[in-house]
Amino acid sequence: MLVTLPPVRKWLFMNLLAIGDKGAIIGSGGLSKSFLALVIALSLAVGRTLIEYFEPTGSHRILFYGAEDPPDIFHTRIHAIDEIYKFTDEERKIIATNFTLYANVSEPLTITRNGVSERTQRFSAMRSDIEHINPDLIILDTKARWDGGEENDAAAATAFVCALSELAGDNCAILCLHHVNKKSDSPDPTRGSSAFKDGLRWCAHLQYLGERELLDFGVAKNDAKKFIKFDVIKSNYAPIPPTRYLVPRKS
Repeated sequence: MLVTLPPVRKWLFMNLLAIGDKGAIIGSGGLSKSFLALVIALSLAVGRTLIEYFEPTGSHRILFYGAEDPPDIFHTRIHAIDEIYKFTDEERKIIATNFTLYANVSEPLTITRNGVSERTQRFSAMRSDIEHINPDLIILDTKARWDGGEENDAAAATAFVCALSELAGDNCAILCLHHVNKKSDSPDPTRGSSAFKDGLRWCAHLQYLGERELLDFGVAKNDAKKFIKFDVIKSNYAPIPPTRYLVPRKS
């Protein structure tokens, strides 16, 4: 290794997420995680910055598994994103080529049997999808629909991360959407065993603005849920960027 130069990081979003990264976006229910993930996916598919500091390095192939919502909801959301960002006809063609969506599909990738984690038939089917599509980024929405292990069990959480790593390999990044725990004073907002976040290399947290931030920005409490903030809380291979405020919230 000392006689050759290390490989250059192949960024998908410059200085944020790269090929090979395994990560998660976590946030409470109803916080527009799915909508944000869809905007991120279309941004990367078309190769245009749609949200500040999600700067794609080009157009890339996306495989999106939307387990919680039916196709017509995704159809509506994609049209809403088109209304906001005004894709050109050429950009729509690029998105049609690069963006693959499986909606309302969910089944555990791993299960625990007699204390041992096992891959499922859905894992094998997803691996076939990946081999066929050869995506640069996979998005799973949400972890609860894909993880068949006990959520608070460290071994099961680690096994699920290993399954994600095996699916993505070294030539693809993978993001899994996940919910927060119910303890507002917890230093780790991730729901379930901390082994899930520990096993990932990148993690971001979506949340509403706190009372101090509402005062600083002059936001009325009635409008508080129109604003969200995005924090990268773990980044093993790049500096953690500053907090970003995503306003207004689209849904």
